[in-house]
Amino acid sequence: MIHKSEQLRLNFTSLRNYITNCPFTSVDAIRHFAIFSEAFLYPQHVTWNRLSWRATPTRKVKLVRWYLLSLLITMAAACSLYIAIQQVLRFQKDPEIKVRAASMGLLQICLNSFITVQAVSMINTVNEFCFLLNNVRKMRERAHQENGYLEPKLIGLILNFLMIPSIIGAPIGASVFPLLVDNVDPTYFWFRDISFFSNHRRLTIILRVVIIYLTFLHGNVILNVTVITCGNIALMFYACLETLTRCGRNHKFGTKLHTYRQLQILMTITNHTLQHLMAFGLLVAFIGFVIMGYVVVKLFHVMPIAMTLFLSVISVLCFVAIVDTMLPIAIRGTLLSGEFIRKWGMQSLRRWERKELKSCRILRLRVGSYTTLTKGFLTNFVARTFYDTVNLIIFV
Repeated sequence: MIHKSEQLRLNFTSLRNYITNCPFTSVDAIRHFAIFSEAFLYPQHVTWNRLSWRATPTRKVKLVRWYLLSLLITMAAACSLYIAIQQVLRFQKDPEIKVRAASMGLLQICLNSFITVQAVSMINTVNEFCFLLNNVRKMRERAHQENGYLEPKLIGLILNFLMIPSIIGAPIGASVFPLLVDNVDPTYFWFRDISFFSNHRRLTIILRVVIIYLTFLHGNVILNVTVITCGNIALMFYACLETLTRCGRNHKFGTKLHTYRQLQILMTITNHTLQHLMAFGLLVAFIGFVIMGYVVVKLFHVMPIAMTLFLSVISVLCFVAIVDTMLPIAIRGTLLSGEFIRKWGMQSLRRWERKELKSCRILRLRVGSYTTLTKGFLTNFVARTFYDTVNLIIFV
């Protein structure tokens, strides 16, 4: 008994020392997620070497559970989409599908469709993901050594203390919905017309709780992987460009040009990997924010307090993480890229150096095939979100 208590005390002390000394940066979030997923979840599409922290694609044999859960999410999206299309085409609408059920159904279709797209993207671009993740650490270390770069504290706090714990909290919170309100979440309409499930109500509720828990768990895992990866990539460009924009006698243009060429290659791979995912993700975020705002403001009197509070917290945290933190960092990288070309263009460079500088292009993160992420894009996104939310609240 004494031995166990002593071991527990030592474990607690080592954990406290780790929390005290760990800076909890975005790179630490990658490590923490890898350790957490290997210890408590299931193998992900990327495997990390614990000594060198180098990413490699996971063998497909180990990804059976990952594929099965991704298939479950795809089936969930397909079932809800089938019911939605059926109701649109029907002359006589289902009286049970009211505004709150329709809102939850649309939200579930959007989220599960996005998770499905993410899963397919991960399968097809796993080598590109590994290449980007392995270069993130190298480029960030170089920026820290040359410039003493320190990333914004808020990014690390969000990725370490909000994103990773959400894997535990969000599935539990969402799976309680069938117990609070029986006919709001989309799973109710999946089993409603099947006689076996209609006669065994308790079994149906248990099955619905399990389905919601598993889909939210796997969806949260995939979403965390994408957000943590994108956050680290954006911070890598930001950190390196902060260093490159410094001019002076002690700063060699040739070395900085070589680093900028590397960033151009990494940006090309990033756009190839993430541009369509970014477009679909921002579309889903827009629809989600509008629906969440409508549900919280207009339907608070017909929804349970716990459900309304859960949706409010999720929507506020997502809005802050996306609009106030992640996207501005990526936009700042584009501005620093233009500043690098402008500042070095004003220096007394040799003829061949000026030719090389003219061949450099501004690093732009693409959103789909036709748009790039700019400050104006972010402003329009926020304005359109608030405008459509207010319109929905007033007219529906």
